[in-house]
Amino acid sequence: MDIDFEQIKLKINDDDIISYGKGYGEGLIIDYSIKNSEIMSQNDYFFKFTGKYFCRNYETILKLITEHNLKTVFWRLFDRSFAGLDMSVIDTRFFFTSKNFFNNYLSKVYLEKINKSIERRLLNVLDENLKPSYLIKPQIFGISGGNGGSTLELNLGDLDESFPSWVQT
Repeated sequence: MDIDFEQIKLKINDDDIISYGKGYGEGLIIDYSIKNSEIMSQNDYFFKFTGKYFCRNYETILKLITEHNLKTVFWRLFDRSFAGLDMSVIDTRFFFTSKNFFNNYLSKVYLEKINKSIERRLLNVLDENLKPSYLIKPQIFGISGGNGGSTLELNLGDLDESFPSWVQT
């Protein structure tokens, strides 16, 4: 797939993550990566992907983003153990965005020092700044960092090809 890989290290205060939640920790890591990663310094856009998950149709999604010149893509979260098909929940395990969009809109939400679900807190930012859309659903599987349980790929029929999302073109 011709992918470069880089490992960077960030020391995070465990008490802050306990107090403010995993979204806060993810925000710190993304912010640090934007400022310190050699690979990210050479690119304006990036995928955020939680480390214990894999996306079986990544190449298809990358092709879709490239062909339609998409600048940011987020999907709804469909996870029965978390929220079912709750339309107010964002899937933060896997998304595509620009460093600019993260810095101007997302980092404010990620780095808020409140312990509320990042999957819910991002909704207003996406609704205000991105266009609702329907795209192919990422086929995500792996181990949850939150509860350690396995995430299985669910067949959602027609939703697999037309899943609720937000885009910026």
